[in-house]
Amino acid sequence: MKNWIKSIGIAVTLFGLVLLFFNISQTIGSTTVRGEVTDILERKYGNEYISVNKGSESPCRLKIQYIDKKGENVEFRTTKEISPCLPILLSSYYKVGDQVSLLYKEDSLYNPLVKDDWYLLFPIVTIILGIVWYYLGREKNDK
Repeated sequence: MKNWIKSIGIAVTLFGLVLLFFNISQTIGSTTVRGEVTDILERKYGNEYISVNKGSESPCRLKIQYIDKKGENVEFRTTKEISPCLPILLSSYYKVGDQVSLLYKEDSLYNPLVKDDWYLLFPIVTIILGIVWYYLGREKNDK
């Protein structure tokens, strides 16, 4: 049983390291800017989206506007749904006018990554949990 827990710890730690490496590799050659949420599109029925001023438990997509390095105004809609429509757990829902951190590359101005608070925090928490599981699964004579 202890070896099983130890193996899970190793797997979770490796998963966290891969996530961290992936997130860091996305930042190489990218520009970080602040953007503003200009509209929130909540999915209410099937594939029907409704414009709202504040997010809720429903999945949503955000319309965000930012100014790129050249000073041009760029507006885009997130391609991935956010469910529930909030930046991190235990925080308030997105609302029109919220500032968000974005990561974009010059060749994909209209497809930036919304860097929420979990962007680097989730892999780090995953690594810590994996290390804890590993140590919980160690035998007393393992050193």
